Amino acid sequence: MKSPLLYILEVLFCSGLLLAFYRLLLVRKVSFRACRRYLVAAVFLSAVIPALDIPLYPARTVVYPLPLIAAPPAENFVQTTGELPVAVPVVPSGWRRILRPMAVGGYLTAVFLSLGFLAVRMVGIRRLRRRSRLTDCGAYTLAEHPQIATLFSFLRTVFLGGGYEGRRRMIVLCHEAGHVRHRHSAERIAVELVRSLFWFNPFVWIAGRWLQEVHEWEADRDVLDAGYDLTEYRTVIFHQLFGHNPDIACGLNHSLTKKRFAMMTQFRKRRFAVLRLGAAIPVVAAMMMLCSFTVKTPLPAAGDPDRPTVTVHISSGGKILFNGRPVTVGDLERLIAAEREKLSEADRAQMEVVLRADKDAPMADLADVMDASRRAHAFRLKLTAEASDPGIVRMLPPDPLRLPADSKVKVLVPDQTGNMGTLRIEERNLFVVRVDVSGTVIAGVASGPQSVSDRELPGLIKSFVLNAADDPGMAEKTLTEIALPDGRTMNYPVSEGIVSLQVSPGASFGRYLEVQRLIARAFDSIRDDLSQRQFGADYALLDEPQRQVIARAVPLKLTEPRR
Repeated sequence: MKSPLLYILEVLFCSGLLLAFYRLLLVRKVSFRACRRYLVAAVFLSAVIPALDIPLYPARTVVYPLPLIAAPPAENFVQTTGELPVAVPVVPSGWRRILRPMAVGGYLTAVFLSLGFLAVRMVGIRRLRRRSRLTDCGAYTLAEHPQIATLFSFLRTVFLGGGYEGRRRMIVLCHEAGHVRHRHSAERIAVELVRSLFWFNPFVWIAGRWLQEVHEWEADRDVLDAGYDLTEYRTVIFHQLFGHNPDIACGLNHSLTKKRFAMMTQFRKRRFAVLRLGAAIPVVAAMMMLCSFTVKTPLPAAGDPDRPTVTVHISSGGKILFNGRPVTVGDLERLIAAEREKLSEADRAQMEVVLRADKDAPMADLADVMDASRRAHAFRLKLTAEASDPGIVRMLPPDPLRLPADSKVKVLVPDQTGNMGTLRIEERNLFVVRVDVSGTVIAGVASGPQSVSDRELPGLIKSFVLNAADDPGMAEKTLTEIALPDGRTMNYPVSEGIVSLQVSPGASFGRYLEVQRLIARAFDSIRDDLSQRQFGADYALLDEPQRQVIARAVPLKLTEPRR
């Protein structure tokens, strides 16, 4: 989503480019009808093209290897064996909090005033029509009233005052009938509405004046084509110079008499008019490429056919299948590592181990498989109970004793005495979720967890993470500046809360998946709320750059201590 400033700059660029094209290649060189339609289209296109967000997806996404903890943005997991991500606090600028609502208020005030003035003028014309004597002339309705100083037309009505007799009356009615026939008033209203919304754009005002010129030129041409004498017609126009009519209407009193007189005798439709209009197509296409198209490079989703995977199945009886072949736990590390060696360096970073287990399989068996996957440096794990189950994706913590020498991942490693050290987490920032052998969930802050139902768990986690009341016994928040896809920044209180999931080795895999989904549901709810406020859509519907913003603001910090 673009920032308002970027959108305004693109609107100015598009409208300026379209009007420059009109002035250089079209005006006085193509038909009046083509000029009118081009100007109206230019006003609307300059507002619409920058507002479009047309995604461009490359034929194939190449994923380069990243540091290990830089997992897919949707799953920012914190492990007790690694360092916690550190958010950089910033102090929001006071002037931003003041200027933004002032700017929005000023813009809306100008829009409402402009629309109000337009409505007042149209209501005034309607009242004048009701007071006038109406005559149906077929192509238009003639409204005559003594208070009308100078004739004008609006939509299908021609307004005429006194003092018009004989040929003079016939000439001016022929002129106004041209305005009605070509529906000039409808075009004027459309441009006025756009100008009310984009009152700050000088090119919209210029387009309005140029459209008014074309309207008068076209009506003048209709009068001359009807057979009236040029000199006589010019004399009639001079009589209208000191009259008045509403500026939203079409009339003979506009201050462009000199241009109109010149156009009556000099305009000749030039050759290659179609080619001149066709030249606008590449101009519009170039503007769309610059302002509307956005290259999207989303990371492959779980289960993406382009992502290399291996499958490990664990039955309730402890039998292990690797890609459909029976294996032992001792063989898993070697087999997974061998599969990784077959891949390119980029594909290794995306390799996924699909761990499928029967719902009643004990967690102790899965822990052995997870350890084998860690030792083989396959850290992306998809947990699922059946083939049709979308499952959940988790990033395993690295094995601190088996990291490559050039690894950028910092972990706690044993010192000379064998002590692993301590990763200190403030007690208020830890939310414990324990699952016992029977599947009962005990959850709460570290100082006082208690038995909770599945229905209550997501709400408790959400309240802990958000800590809307700034409860000193719940998660801290760090005001963090986050870059948005359009170049702006967002200040958001990122929670320091961590969910610690502790599952008994005797608990079933099915229950483990259920609890994992409940935890994810809590964070998904927070992400949906923020993405709706920031981007106007749920988190799942955002494109990848927007998802990264929300994932950074609401990271899913989950740790599963190893026993």
